[in-house]
Amino acid sequence: MKPRSAINSVRMTRFGSTEYARVAYYLREPRPRQRRSYVTYIASVFELDDAEQSVTFQDECLLPVIDRDRVKVLLLFSNAHPESIANGMFHTAETGVANLWGDLISAGFFSADYGILNDPDAPREVCLSVKYDSPFSLAFGCYWSFPTFHPKHLRQLFHPDVEPPGFRDTDARLRRIVKEWRPQAIISFNGEVFGCLTGTSIRGYTARLREGVLERSYRCDQVSCRLFQAFPAAWRWDSDAERLRRQSLKRIAKLLVPGIAG
Repeated sequence: MKPRSAINSVRMTRFGSTEYARVAYYLREPRPRQRRSYVTYIASVFELDDAEQSVTFQDECLLPVIDRDRVKVLLLFSNAHPESIANGMFHTAETGVANLWGDLISAGFFSADYGILNDPDAPREVCLSVKYDSPFSLAFGCYWSFPTFHPKHLRQLFHPDVEPPGFRDTDARLRRIVKEWRPQAIISFNGEVFGCLTGTSIRGYTARLREGVLERSYRCDQVSCRLFQAFPAAWRWDSDAERLRRQSLKRIAKLLVPGIAG
């Protein structure tokens, strides 16, 4: 398997026979009940080796090659979606343009002609070289490594763990990214991830986000930065969901760059 793009890496994990049989069945099941099938992504995002009892998969991480002296912000998601891996870029929807891009543009984190967002290769190259108008330089990362349609599938696959064997050093992996890229801020788009990083309860966090900003500090050796929680990128559980998502990001943007418009 070759990496789909410069932001993708190929990984391999091995299982015991019982666990491999369960994981392989989960990924190969053509018509599962109450969830989507992963069959169409086998050979592109996942490869299964029955003889070796191993699964090869791709993950993703985008760290700009230049920051242009802007405020560096790491956008931290739960884990990759198989479609974004297949496309070679974070949050590239199966149809249309993913909500995240409109939210980032509205809050002043990013700028782009919507036409380029329909081609996954274009926003990837724009983000790698920070060729957009904004006071921010954005990096994109995942807390968990294995791609799934929904984070809850991770526990269904790897119960009682969230990660496959060999990839359970989750916190250490994030610390390596932070030490390498040194962001001034991290924005978490998953409440469970924010809870893992802070050791705090996330119960009712979306209600708290309606009223204000949810912020803590994150420290990694000699590197420290501000840690914010936002609404999930695809959050839609309110008739006014788009406004709430964007308002949350605008509040964060104004804390980081007080004079930003919006």
